[in-house]
Amino acid sequence: MKHLRRVFNLYCICTLKEFFIVLTHFTASAKLQQKSVKLHRLLVFALSTADKGYRVQLDGKELIKVSGIGKEKKHKILVRKYTRDLLVFDGFFISDDYYSIVKNIIDHPTEVASIIDAGANIGCASILLNSYFPSARIVCVEPETSNTEILYKNIQLNNLDHLVSIEQKALWNVATSLELQQIDYSHDGFHVMGGLTHGSVDVVNTITTEQIMMKYHMPRVNIFKIDVEGAEKTLFEDEQCKESFIPMTDNIIMEVHPAYISASDIINCLKSYRFNAEKISIEGQPIAVVAQRMLGFA
Repeated sequence: MKHLRRVFNLYCICTLKEFFIVLTHFTASAKLQQKSVKLHRLLVFALSTADKGYRVQLDGKELIKVSGIGKEKKHKILVRKYTRDLLVFDGFFISDDYYSIVKNIIDHPTEVASIIDAGANIGCASILLNSYFPSARIVCVEPETSNTEILYKNIQLNNLDHLVSIEQKALWNVATSLELQQIDYSHDGFHVMGGLTHGSVDVVNTITTEQIMMKYHMPRVNIFKIDVEGAEKTLFEDEQCKESFIPMTDNIIMEVHPAYISASDIINCLKSYRFNAEKISIEGQPIAVVAQRMLGFA
C-alpha cells in the first residue's frame, strides 16, 4: 500500500513523459538526479508527501496543490512544481523541525492572538501556525512579487482572508525604499541587504515592526517568525528599533544569516530582554534561534 501511494502521488504531479522518465532512470539506472535535478526533486516530493498521507494534484501546468496538511489535516497549499518551493514545503510539513517549535509554544501559557510572519514566502509558516492557532491574527510580510502572488492564492485557498493580511514590503528598521536583490535563482533567495549578486530585480517599500503593530492593532506580538535574509541585522543592531518591538514580543522563531549578524549576538540580545533563547537546526541549518519570554517578564 505504501508503494502504491508513492507511485500514485508521483503520477498525480507529473506529465506522462516525466512519469516514465522518473521511473526509468530511478528504477533501471538509479541515475535520475544526474539526468534531471528537477525530476529528482519531484520524485522525492512525491515519496515524502505519500508517506505523510498528503494528497497531491496538479493545478494547471506549474502548480501542485497539496491537501491534508496541518494539525487537523484540513489545510492546503500550492507550491510551484519546478522550484525550491518543494524544499521549503519539506521544512514545514515533512520534517519535524517546525512542529517541535510550535509544540513548545503550545505548551507555553501565553495566549496566541497575533502573529507576524516576516519573510512569508508562499505562506508555509502562516498556514502551519493557523492550523495550531486558528483564531490568531496573522500579518505576512513578503517583498517579492511572484512569491506574494502564490501567497495570496494560498490564503484564499484556505479561506483565511479574514484572518491573514499581506504586506508586500520588506521588513526593516525604518520606513524607506530599497533595492530588492536576487541572491540566487531560487524563489527564496531575495534580500535588501546590499552587495549585488545577480542584480536588482525590483524596488520595494519597507515596513517596521512598530508600523505593523500599529496598523493591525497588535499590542503584543505573540509569535514573530523572522526569515528576512540578513535584514535581522537592522532589527537587532538599532537600539530604537529593538525597543519598539522586543519588549512586546513573546515568542521568536528566526533564521539567522551569519554573513550579516551572528546567532550568538541575537541570543545575547534576547537574553538581555529576559528571553530564554537557543540556537537550533532548522532545514538542516544550525543557525536558527528560538526564543520564549521568561514567565513573569511580559
